[in-house]
Amino acid sequence: MLPSRRRRRPPSLHLELHQPVATVATVSTKLIEAVRSVAVDSNEWSSVQQIGHGAFGSVMLARRRIGDEEVAIKKVPRHRAFKGAMDQLVMEVEALRDVASPYVVELFGAYLDDWHVCLVMEHMAGGSVRQIMAQRCGKLSQVVIEHVAMSVALGMRDLWLAGGVMHRDIKPDNVLVGANGQVKLCDLGIATVIEGEAQLSPTGSGHYLAPERIEGASYSANADVWSLGVMVVEMANGCHPYADGAPMALVLHAIVSEPPPMLHSAGAWSSEIEHFTALCLVKDPVVRSSVNELAHDEAVLAWEARALSDDVARWLRQEEYTNV
Repeated sequence: MLPSRRRRRPPSLHLELHQPVATVATVSTKLIEAVRSVAVDSNEWSSVQQIGHGAFGSVMLARRRIGDEEVAIKKVPRHRAFKGAMDQLVMEVEALRDVASPYVVELFGAYLDDWHVCLVMEHMAGGSVRQIMAQRCGKLSQVVIEHVAMSVALGMRDLWLAGGVMHRDIKPDNVLVGANGQVKLCDLGIATVIEGEAQLSPTGSGHYLAPERIEGASYSANADVWSLGVMVVEMANGCHPYADGAPMALVLHAIVSEPPPMLHSAGAWSSEIEHFTALCLVKDPVVRSSVNELAHDEAVLAWEARALSDDVARWLRQEEYTNV
């Protein structure tokens, strides 16, 4: 059983006991406050092995010393925690702390050690959708695509309802799959809180940006709806609709100037997938569905009612699944 979501009172001397005053001073006050709000004792966990790494740092598989639960610990080196990175960590801690959703990865707590800022998170043993696509040569079954699309749509809704949070980086890399078939959003470092429309920088991955974000126009959370549509097309077609090897300037020009991407092999997919994709990939943000409208669309409601997690888990284990 995983640790409870119930908030425990942070140990009053937790931070001071684990690092010298001079080291603590290198971390922003806002970040220290965010960590304090979800503080856990670093001695509760024993590292097993590294399961991921990137520009931010590394992700370690760890096991609780008492109880044997497995978690993923995201470790960001303090020397890399420049102001922008610190702000992203604060955003991630606060967003994950405040949302209670079965479609967003759970944060169990955080702590500081002498060298790192550490986030203790739910371990999703199936890996990211990007990793699964690579393992299966880009080919995903229909049931997997439906379950991923539904889960991301509902995760975006729950973030929005939890305080107007927009993810801003919806892509296969930031969607994780559990061994039980559950699918959850992760990596909220560049998420932001917005009200209505806001003039914001085009932060995110260029291949998935909505047209209005590229053009520098005001945008709202439904820019993420476009990103999800691009992701669904990528999962269905087995490749990104905008050539990965092309210069980014050409990719961004294509997103703005060309018709929305389409599913290959017309008729090969369920009417629900075709409907959902068309709903997401509306270039005019005024006409495009909001995050809340998408979550209540008939396709999402139908997929939610089917409870597809077990089917996805069987597919991950490479058991036969005939309705693909």
